[in-house]
Amino acid sequence: MAAAKATVLLVSDFPLSAMRGERAALVEQAKAFAESGHVVWVATPRASETAELRKHGVRLFEVEPSISAPESDLPVIRNSVRVRRCLGTLMLEERIDLVVTHSDFGLAAAALTTARSLELPTIHTVHGSAPVRGRTAAAMAPLARHAHRVVTGIRPTRHRFTGHPMDDARRNMAVAVCGAADVVVTPTTRQARALREAGVGPVHVVPNALGRRPVEPPPAPELGPLRLVWASRFTPDKRLDVLLNAIRLVEIRLGAHAVRVDVAGGTVPPTRTPVSVRVHGRLSSQAVHDLLLCGHAAVVCSLEHDGQPMTALEAFRDHRPVIVSDIRLASEFGSAAVLTDDETAFGLATTIIELASDRTLLRPHTAAAIEHARLATPERHTDQVLRLVAGSRSC
Repeated sequence: MAAAKATVLLVSDFPLSAMRGERAALVEQAKAFAESGHVVWVATPRASETAELRKHGVRLFEVEPSISAPESDLPVIRNSVRVRRCLGTLMLEERIDLVVTHSDFGLAAAALTTARSLELPTIHTVHGSAPVRGRTAAAMAPLARHAHRVVTGIRPTRHRFTGHPMDDARRNMAVAVCGAADVVVTPTTRQARALREAGVGPVHVVPNALGRRPVEPPPAPELGPLRLVWASRFTPDKRLDVLLNAIRLVEIRLGAHAVRVDVAGGTVPPTRTPVSVRVHGRLSSQAVHDLLLCGHAAVVCSLEHDGQPMTALEAFRDHRPVIVSDIRLASEFGSAAVLTDDETAFGLATTIIELASDRTLLRPHTAAAIEHARLATPERHTDQVLRLVAGSRSC
């Protein structure tokens, strides 16, 4: 399979309109397979944002949710006879060679179950999850486990990961679904380590895919303020408040025009934003790309997330490094990441002040980002994935 062209089905419970890293990873993988000459199908809940994939020749298979939840990032699709029958028909009629799942819920479980019944090879991708803690989350953990079993038809495992009930419940959902796949992959070494410790094996580290840029990204601007880009969902784990507080400290030290930060992903009341910050709301991937090309670096403030932030990979593709607060994330990206002095707003502000005062400090990190982009080709990603499947089938 590694040498021949394949027909690949990518599956996610998250709609294409969801602003989530899992969705972005699936879209980029679909584009990578298509750019490498493979036939690509994507199965997701019904969504309106399909133009990007259709432009690359990707074919879409939309599944009606079992329970409609307007504006939800996770419509409920059960691993039901109806869903398995629809997926089975698609797999047979389109002669699917490989099924790759990107979520841990009902549609992914149905795809893995159906593919196994048809003796088709499967890969399950574990993207990791953000910390979900507190008393309310702990109280909801048993309900979440039960709901996952009802939706997927798979009994969750009961491993202890962090000692926080909802964190452990969410990770055990991923471990349970891994058992339905032939091959398990994850984009980070730390997530792979956690899965192996939970008894999943073997687990392969495969960085998230990135499609090509049609033109070479230009160098970062030489004049004007230090320009940074923060693009993510507006959820507590992304720590936008840390960024805003850091920029307030930067403005106290350097004034209001030494740095400009473009924020994408939601809205913030103007009274809450420092002068140096521009909030753009939700943007398309192309619009975020345009911001990165006008900037010097991306910023990722999240902590304790075992996934691989797509914002960082998109920055590398645009030849821009990423400023990170999490030392574990910095170790994953090497010199393409700029680690802040510490995890606080003060630590982030200190790093930004240093970079704004001496922009040459970014040069080695920019060079590492360019090298990362050079190595992260669609062909390299798809070849790695297909070789894993071929290896599992030869065992």
